[in-house]
Amino acid sequence: LDLSGRYVMRPVLVSMLQDESDDPVQLVSPASLGFRLDRIEIPVSSLGDGSFSPPDITGAIDCSEIMLDRLPSVTGQLRVKDVDLEFSMHEQELSSLQITSTVMDADGSKILKLDASGSITPDEETASRTDAIITADLVSIEGIEELLGTRPGTFVDLLGGRGSINGNIKAIGTDARFDIDLRTPQFDGSLSGTAS
Repeated sequence: LDLSGRYVMRPVLVSMLQDESDDPVQLVSPASLGFRLDRIEIPVSSLGDGSFSPPDITGAIDCSEIMLDRLPSVTGQLRVKDVDLEFSMHEQELSSLQITSTVMDADGSKILKLDASGSITPDEETASRTDAIITADLVSIEGIEELLGTRPGTFVDLLGGRGSINGNIKAIGTDARFDIDLRTPQFDGSLSGTAS
C-alpha cells in the first residue's frame, strides 16, 4: 500500500485537539501537511478469529512551514520550516521516529537546525526501552535567548554566538542515561548523567 496526499491543518482543529489544556499551543495560520503511508500491516491472527488487532504503520509527514504560538517556556511566536518526519507505529504505540527541521523566529531569522531520531522497543517483562540521538546546529545562541525570554547575554557571554549539541539518550522505563557533547567558541565539553 502506498497512500499519499496533502492536508491543510487549520488553527481551529489544533485547538479542538487540546480542548482539555489550560494553555493550549496555538497554530497561527493554516499549514499544509504532506503525508505518506508506506505500509499498513494487519496481523493475520486478527482476521481469522474475528477480532481486530491494531495494524503496524510506517509513514512520513512533511511541512514546508508552520507558525506556532504559546509554546511552553517560549516567548513570542516560533516559525518551523522544512519539517520532515518519518515514523513507525506498532499496536498504536510509536516505535521509531526520525525528524529534521529548521527552527526560526517569527521574523524568519534562523535559530537552529535539528536532526533527531529514536526508537522504542517494548519489553513486557520489564519496561519499554528508548534510544534517541539528537543533533542540533545552534545557528544563533542570541536567538535562543530571545526565544526563551532570558536576559540578553545570558548564554552568549558564557558560550559564544553559535555552536552545536550532540546528545544520546537511553532509557528503560523511567530510568534514563544521557550523554551530551556541547561545542561552542567558548566551551567544548561533555556532560553525562542519569535520571529517574
